[in-house]
Amino acid sequence: MDSRNCFVQSYWPAVFGYLRRRGFEQSTAEDLTQDFFCHLLEKELVGRYEAERGRFRTFVLTILTRFVSDQTTSRAPRQRQFERGFVSISDLAATREVEFPSGDLSAEEEFMRQWARSVIQATRDEVRQWCEGQGRPDWYAVFEALNPPDFSPAGRKEKIAQTLGLTIDQVRYAQTKTEQKFIEFLRLVVLEQVESSEQIDDEIRTLRSFL
Repeated sequence: MDSRNCFVQSYWPAVFGYLRRRGFEQSTAEDLTQDFFCHLLEKELVGRYEAERGRFRTFVLTILTRFVSDQTTSRAPRQRQFERGFVSISDLAATREVEFPSGDLSAEEEFMRQWARSVIQATRDEVRQWCEGQGRPDWYAVFEALNPPDFSPAGRKEKIAQTLGLTIDQVRYAQTKTEQKFIEFLRLVVLEQVESSEQIDDEIRTLRSFL
């Protein structure tokens, strides 16, 4: 997958979540999300990012805010153009579900929350692929049971071991290995979005505040 598709997949939930919080109906928000990415990449606006002016996520949010303010009802959606140039809408819908919790988050806060969730999901995907590459998909099953995607309380190790046919020691070992890899991959994912490695820890702290 090229860098443009990675960028779209990473920021799709944040852009869509922002638009929904702004009051757009789902179908309209989907159309505008497609249109926004076409606009962003056609104009090569990402290349204008200057790290000293702030975080990349804030840069994208600023462009999105301006983009929405410039919209008119006559602007046509560009789904065919989007799907020809980037990942398909069906793929995005299948892998990047956007959930809206109760509460009064602003559109900007929703953007940041969805951005944070996308980073975590991308990291989880890296851990899953690593486990499969090691020939140990059961390790990821342990990781997922102890660290569920919905951030609900983790299951007990004894029950997990029984369900997966593992010993407690095997569960503990799998937990140690996968959580070490999660931290390693999270730092790599975050590094792609900051100027230098010195900013990683600060960015992760910010990310956690949005979850």
